[in-house]
Amino acid sequence: EELTNFKAYLSTDEQYKSFLEGYGMSEEYLKKSLKNEYLINHYLSVKIENLQPTDEELETLFNDIKMNEQVRASHILVETEEEAKSIIERANKGESFEDMAKELSVDKTSGANGGDLDYFKYTDMVQPFSQAAFAMNVGEISEPVKSEYGYHVIKVTDKKVDSEITPESKKMDLTELYKSQKYEKLMETLKDEAKIITN
Repeated sequence: EELTNFKAYLSTDEQYKSFLEGYGMSEEYLKKSLKNEYLINHYLSVKIENLQPTDEELETLFNDIKMNEQVRASHILVETEEEAKSIIERANKGESFEDMAKELSVDKTSGANGGDLDYFKYTDMVQPFSQAAFAMNVGEISEPVKSEYGYHVIKVTDKKVDSEITPESKKMDLTELYKSQKYEKLMETLKDEAKIITN
């Protein structure tokens, strides 16, 4: 079944054959790989589904991702750390952050708005970005923050806390996020173990 689904995904027999040739694998090897992946995913799904996090674990996660907080920030995204440091130096000398964002940011969408990203939750952004932004004070400009997109210079412009959002009121969302994180960690562990065995 996994092989049938995979063939359907590649649309045509020619694409399927090209895929096998490109990776130098036989159909038998692909069947085995897909079967193993299916079994691993099934095993992890069952294991994770039966997980029941404690209230303490959910509260820790709530605090870690600052679920009741939102930050408003602007950023300038560039390709190199040197560019980011130059922007920080210019900002510290009083140059307009908004003007530099319009001129220099490779994120043209936010750059057109002076770098403004509006309000966002911790989980809305990639982790290095959120980690930096949520730890900053209003008005502060960050050191270069590296992410998969490049280097960010972040300026926090506002923060707000919703006191009505509690671990109890968000228990279902927190539980799903907890399970998702555990799934990813277990998958990474299995991949690392597979590499060790292969090597």
